[in-house]
Amino acid sequence: MSDPTPAACSSAATSTLVRKRFPFAQSLVIAVALVLCGIGESRATADQAPPPFDDFPKALQQPGIDPEDRLALLNLIHFYSHLADGLHTDLFGDFFTKDAVFALVPYGASSSDPKQIIGEGRAAIIESLRPRHALFRRDKIQRRHFLTNPIVWDQTDERARVSVYLQLQSIAQGGSPTLVATGRYEGRAVKTLQGWRMAEWTIYSDQVLE
Repeated sequence: MSDPTPAACSSAATSTLVRKRFPFAQSLVIAVALVLCGIGESRATADQAPPPFDDFPKALQQPGIDPEDRLALLNLIHFYSHLADGLHTDLFGDFFTKDAVFALVPYGASSSDPKQIIGEGRAAIIESLRPRHALFRRDKIQRRHFLTNPIVWDQTDERARVSVYLQLQSIAQGGSPTLVATGRYEGRAVKTLQGWRMAEWTIYSDQVLE
């Protein structure tokens, strides 16, 4: 089915067509026709240069994106959960580039406030997590990072920006899960000789941190 033309998208043309052909479903067909018109109008601007994510939804129009790179980026994001929840402390470093920055922005922080640096550089990130992972092992605490609604934008052959929602649950000694945190991660990924890795990874917490 071809896209509707601007002329066909006028309310008068749509209403006349519906009354003649669909007398018992006029409201429904009008709604569908208007949706199709919106799709046609959005496609008319698809040839323009991809804008930044701030200009949603045009940021989603990224012609020429390598689907293998996109899948690799999504796989990298999901590996984060498995590495963190499995307490693979040393392997966790492979999620990051050698000079990566892992940071935290608590709820209520302004855009001018500096990020709280968890670790700067792969080695420092690993060492910052080691005591926490040791505590979880000792107290038999299982964490589960549920990362949902991933998006990728500003993607090229060598870099990309990503964002994903977080729900963090905690299970103590086989008990019931407790929701302990929500928020989102934002990252800047780069393509290395070893594949895609995260150069910047920031947690934006929905909660006030004490």
